[in-house]
Amino acid sequence: MEKRVALVIGNGDYKKEAWLPNAPNDAKAMAEKLPALGFEAQLSVDLGRDAMENALFLFEEKLKSAHVALFFYAGHGLQVEGENYLLPIDVKIEGKTQLKRRTFALNEILSIMSQRTQTNLVFLD
Repeated sequence: MEKRVALVIGNGDYKKEAWLPNAPNDAKAMAEKLPALGFEAQLSVDLGRDAMENALFLFEEKLKSAHVALFFYAGHGLQVEGENYLLPIDVKIEGKTQLKRRTFALNEILSIMSQRTQTNLVFLD
């Protein structure tokens, strides 16, 4: 069977943004279901910027030997000039430069996935 890997992130305990109590619960529920579908699921909850970057690096490493990738994100996001960004729980944005340095561009995540795996599934909650 082809290797399937998943990164499941649930960010809810934001420091400067509205609290999202359901985001971690949704992520945990998703991560619990994925092994039955053949996925090796990496669950990450309430990640600050550094922890979110590390989770994405680990996911990228696992993609090198995978055929199917799944990315699930529950948490705050925003769109600026047509670009979507995912927010870590410790995000503090005071300008456009900080936006790109302190958040994660969804297009970059999608690009990494599409370069390494044949089939990609993305869920934004």
